[in-house]
Amino acid sequence: MSCKQCGKCCTPNIRINLELLEQYIKTAFPDGYTLVDAFDNDLVFIHKYLLANEITHKEAIKRNPLLKDWLAYDSHVFVCPFLNEDNKCEVHQLLKPNGMCDSFPYEKGKLITKIRYSEDCGYLKDEGR
Repeated sequence: MSCKQCGKCCTPNIRINLELLEQYIKTAFPDGYTLVDAFDNDLVFIHKYLLANEITHKEAIKRNPLLKDWLAYDSHVFVCPFLNEDNKCEVHQLLKPNGMCDSFPYEKGKLITKIRYSEDCGYLKDEGR
């Protein structure tokens, strides 16, 4: 894959019921979760790191105009706190393989057909799109 490290896929939008997320966290981790849990479990990662970095849809579209055409009204948009100024992930080596971050720009093993992140995404170019 030819990631150009543009960082646009590190601004995920997620359709998630925040009440159910809280309920899951309380049930699955009644004594709280650890740093290891946060990097092994996508829902814990969202709870611990992304919720505090939610941005408005307007801000998301300003950052990436391509989101305008497909951003769901009920989705939540986040900026990853581990993306540095050079669009490099500061914790990539700690992430669990096949986890949420490792899968972008794929969804369920298939490359996303709509160009979500950037028109010149290296992943899309590799797939001949």
